[in-house]
Parts: sequence; C-alpha cells; structure tokens
Amino acid sequence: ERIYLRQKDSLHDQIAWDYGDVHYYEDANDGGPLTCQYVFVLDALNFCFWPTPEYVMEYEHLARGLKTAVLHDRSALDASRLANVTTETVASWFAPFHPPQLDERVWRLVSMAVRKVQELGAGLARFFDGLALNLVRASKFSAVECIRLVLAHFPGKPLRRGGAPMTWRWFVGFQDHAVYKGDQVFLYKRVQILVGDVWAAYGRHIVDMAVPSTHVVGGFYDIDRLTMFGTMLLRLLVCTQLCCGEFFMVGLVRL
Repeated sequence: ERIYLRQKDSLHDQIAWDYGDVHYYEDANDGGPLTCQYVFVLDALNFCFWPTPEYVMEYEHLARGLKTAVLHDRSALDASRLANVTTETVASWFAPFHPPQLDERVWRLVSMAVRKVQELGAGLARFFDGLALNLVRASKFSAVECIRLVLAHFPGKPLRRGGAPMTWRWFVGFQDHAVYKGDQVFLYKRVQILVGDVWAAYGRHIVDMAVPSTHVVGGFYDIDRLTMFGTMLLRLLVCTQLCCGEFFMVGLVRL
C-alpha cells in the first residue's frame, strides 16, 4: 500500500497501451469495436507462452502477431471466423514463430488454445451480435459487471484425459478457481486482466455516472475494484522497497 500511495499520481502514465508499438489500437480513439475485439482475443490466449528450440515465445509476439493479422485483414477477428478458427491460424498469430519451428509439445498446446478462441467467437456471435464491445457496453461502465458478464458467457469446458478432468485453469476459459485448504478460491486473474486491458486500450477513462461527458467507451467508474496480481517483478519491487522476503497477492475484487 505504501508503494502504491507513493506512485499513484503518476501510475496511469507510466506505460500506455500504445507503448512499444506492440498492440492494436487503430480505432480506439473513436470508440470503435475492433480494438475491443483484439483485446478479447489477445487475453483469451494470454495464459501461457512456450519455449521453442531456439527462441522463447512471449506475450509481445502474440500481441504483434494479432495486430499484424488485423492490419492485413480487418475481418480476421470477426466472431464467425473465430468460432471456426483452425490450429494453423492460431499458430500464425505467434509471429515470428511458425511451424516447423514449433515442436510437437508446443503444437499440442496451441491446438488446445484453439478451443478458447472458438468459444469466444461462438459466445460473441450468440449473445453480443458478434462484438466484444457490445459486452463492454452491456456492463454500463462497471468493471465488476464486465467481469461478471465475461464469466457468465464464457465458462469454458474442461478437457478430459482418460475419463478424469484436467485441472489446468487455461482450459476452462476465464473461470480460474481452485480449492485451497478445503475452501474454494476464485482467482479470476485472466478476466480481470482482460477488463483492465480494455480500459487501458481505450484511454483509461474514469467514468463519473453523474457527469454524462465522462461516459466514454471502455471507461469504468469502479476500475479500482479489480485485483492486483503479483508477478516476479512485483516480488522484486516489494523486496527492494520493503526488504520483505514474503510474496503477497494484494487486494481482492469484491464481486
């Protein structure tokens, strides 16, 4: 908390969505739907990255690969195409990594990621007229409601091997939860990152429901209710600032 309070005034300006030319945001300033569609697909796949024989596949490769696909074909992320996406198409988004660079193990994981994209496309087509932005609009500027809508419409389906369900959270859409010491713990890490990314992509606007001029696409009045999730970088920061050897996840979203 002390670290946050020291940095909160400049926090929102430290890393912009367009930093490093990694993300797509061409229509964000106009409140267009393609940026939102891009963010949903990106974060549906933002669950794991894999080493190849010569390189390490990272988040920025997927972000840039998806951006390239959209710039080349603005219909590439249409819901109907996502619902029927192939393994080869998903693999092509991880530029510059393409078969045969992907080994057999990585290829299997990419094939599993196809399920998430297909679920996303089918859900958007069925419930939101094909547009992720319609889901965001349905949240009525509430980040927490946006999370609820994603969880309700994209529950995922666990894979099974030998009759037993596999428990890896990325196979069940955004519904990541676990049992800890007998209690069910709802993490919802990926969906909160998704909503935070939508907010960032459209300019990080804070909505005041009493001021209509602040009611902009991708803005939320309760973005501060999302969880902060710890990473190795956070651990290094905490240890450096507080000389603390423990690792904590701070904040809980109150759903």
